[in-house]
Amino acid sequence: MTRTWLHLCLVVCGLGALATAGYVAAQSGRLQAFAESNALVDKAQDLGRLGRPRESLEAAQEAAALAPDNPRARRELAMHFIARGELREAAQELRAAFAANRFDSGIARELAAVLGGLRDPRGAMGWLRRAARLEPYNGLTYAMLASYLTQVGEFGSARAAGERAVRLAPQLQLAQFSLGLACWKSGDRERAGLAFRQALALNPSHVPTLYCLAGVAGDMGRTNEAIGYLVRALALSPDTATGWAALGAEYLSVHRPTEAARAFRRALQLDPKDSIAQQGMKEAMGKPVHGREAGQ
Repeated sequence: MTRTWLHLCLVVCGLGALATAGYVAAQSGRLQAFAESNALVDKAQDLGRLGRPRESLEAAQEAAALAPDNPRARRELAMHFIARGELREAAQELRAAFAANRFDSGIARELAAVLGGLRDPRGAMGWLRRAARLEPYNGLTYAMLASYLTQVGEFGSARAAGERAVRLAPQLQLAQFSLGLACWKSGDRERAGLAFRQALALNPSHVPTLYCLAGVAGDMGRTNEAIGYLVRALALSPDTATGWAALGAEYLSVHRPTEAARAFRRALQLDPKDSIAQQGMKEAMGKPVHGREAGQ
């Protein structure tokens, strides 16, 4: 080997050693930043449990700044934005969290929920489908997907997703409820009623399920059953004008004007502009009744 080649080999070996040392140092620094960032996330969560949201947010922000590619930090910061109602900022953080960990289906589901809150159901569906590819046996993913498919009018696909959700997670209330909605919207009232009753058995205080059961019963001409569900819903959530108006309408349909007038009056106390209650009150009382008069 000539002296020139020997010098060249020595230089190359030296550069390789420097590069290796630089890489090791960089990785060591990154790991240290991750460790400190994770410690700050733990601190943020502890502060949150102690009821100190401002300090918790500051710790989460510091964690994300220290290690921007730490998915735990970005996810924790997103949760704070969600709690503050800042959904666009939350979506940005969750996208960053998923970019840092593309195998976490939970982040994809959380981002879908945030996009749903931003009234972007199709965007939510895209993320749920991604979550389903990562974790194909998660019933929650399919229950959420069924809900958004129903929102955009794809009832057949919604029902298929709902049926799969129920197969995977029969004890998940959202799975039964989402299936019920999809079946109801597609015209299968019998299957919808069964799913809603199973959802109610899993959560007897779920007011939307009670209203849906009332709607299905009303569609099927089972007025007394619908009244029973509406009464239960209003006992749990009594300040809902539309609920009282619906109850009044059901009472009118079975010729019970006294109960109907009482329900319409309550609806108008809550919302003097409720048109159903205004018209229903006229029919129940046999004379025009304005919202202000009904509230007296």
